[in-house]
Amino acid sequence: MTDTAGGFDPTPGDSAEHPHTLEVIDDDGDEYTFVPRGADADERRTQWLTADADAVIDLRAWR
Repeated sequence: MTDTAGGFDPTPGDSAEHPHTLEVIDDDGDEYTFVPRGADADERRTQWLTADADAVIDLRAWR
């Protein structure tokens, strides 16, 4: 059983895009910030994660 109380729903949605698509915000520094695509202003302030730029790769270039 999967706990979705934290906001993560592993099942696909009805949209054409993957329901868990993230938008990448580059601050031209050493980190990237990721927010849910289509997030409103409140969600952008409360639902985000950051990663060191060295830990992020461009999957299209990697392929």
